Amino acid sequence: MVSNVTLGSAISGQDKTASSAQGLAKDFNEFLILLTTQLQNQDPLSPMETNEFTQQLIGFTQVEQQINLNSKLDAMVSLQLGNNMGAALNYVGKQISYVSSEMHFDGAEPVKITYAYNGQAAASKIRILDEAGKVVYEADASTAAGKNEFVWDGRTKDGAVAKSGTYQIKIDALDINKNGVTSTVVVTGRVRGVESQDGLMFLLVGDRAVSMGNVLNAADTGNSKTGDNLQDALAYVGKDVRFASNKVTYNGTDAVSVNYTLSAQATTGTIKVLDKSGATVYEGNIETAAGDHGFTWDGSGAAAGEYTVVVNAKDANGNSISNTITQIGHVNGAEVKNGVAYLFVGNQKLTFADILSVMEAA
Repeated sequence: MVSNVTLGSAISGQDKTASSAQGLAKDFNEFLILLTTQLQNQDPLSPMETNEFTQQLIGFTQVEQQINLNSKLDAMVSLQLGNNMGAALNYVGKQISYVSSEMHFDGAEPVKITYAYNGQAAASKIRILDEAGKVVYEADASTAAGKNEFVWDGRTKDGAVAKSGTYQIKIDALDINKNGVTSTVVVTGRVRGVESQDGLMFLLVGDRAVSMGNVLNAADTGNSKTGDNLQDALAYVGKDVRFASNKVTYNGTDAVSVNYTLSAQATTGTIKVLDKSGATVYEGNIETAAGDHGFTWDGSGAAAGEYTVVVNAKDANGNSISNTITQIGHVNGAEVKNGVAYLFVGNQKLTFADILSVMEAA
């Protein structure tokens, strides 16, 4: 039976070897004292038989050799584990891409998902599930052959920001004959630490333990890159940007305008404005044609504060049609936090992934 080698078992093995060596030394000293005493008190005319003492000496020698061998093996195991730990520690603080259908969302930073089909897909949907198996987001997925990319900004189907935690990615694809097409998924995340499990090193990405064997590449997010991100972010300050966000701020006087884009023709559709508690303060019908549309909310009866705009559109079969809500705002500041650059637009903090276009301020 082969036992698993871990950092804990290696340390325990070293302790046991050291304890065995100390025990052998004590037993051997007692044996020598006993042997000397018996030799001193033996009858010179009838000396004691030496075979038994010789066998005991051989036994002690064999045990000593085994302990020495165990000591050398312990040293080799510790060295190997130390090397593995050192290699894993090099990943801490870096952004890695790894093969997995699970990902960690930190509550703020968008997650890039890369996927490739193991065959030709004709129709596909990507779904994000929480730890309870509930679908929190879904959208049509590209069916192109080769590598496809999708960035999840952490927003759920109702427009709220998902909680920090582990989420599962499901890509349901069918070929032209309605047969299922499997896919390989690669996600990204920042390494916050390392740990050893059964002798294998794992990288900690949020609550996920990622095997080093699943890591495809790593990108440095240290100070040098942070400096570049900050320079890029500062270049946006003073400009107007079009960005993806369904969060709006009503100042109590001025109307709020957003755009919404439908990915396909809808049969029915509504637009809602929700307050912080999730209560509906406005609801109306929307334009159902595919493409871009404008919407203006005058804020009637609402207090100043932050609100969420939600678009619900369905086709003739009752299936949800994906949509994107965008706004235009003025960038008034920037910062870098944990290696990620953020832009301040009003009361919102945006990443580069949220920015759709940039224009000089009027």
